[in-house]
Amino acid sequence: MAEERLLTIRDLVERLQLSRSTVMGLLARGDIESLQIRRARRVTGTALREFIEARASAQARRAASGPEEVETGTAEEVGDASAQRSGRI
Repeated sequence: MAEERLLTIRDLVERLQLSRSTVMGLLARGDIESLQIRRARRVTGTALREFIEARASAQARRAASGPEEVETGTAEEVGDASAQRSGRI
């Protein structure tokens, strides 16, 4: 069995074509599974593939379910409607 190379933050930035801060946010939220080795953070190729596949599946499900409802009105009206749905009002 071949050893899997651990990816650095720089590798993720290049492969995902995202900013460093975006990649760090994904890691901090646990969206991409990672390993902490002392002060270094590393990601396996498998974890990166799983993240990409999960995002692609979620986007495909959203696209298949049709367009999302868009709220219209003034900012106050939209904010009040959103607060009522969430139980804040």
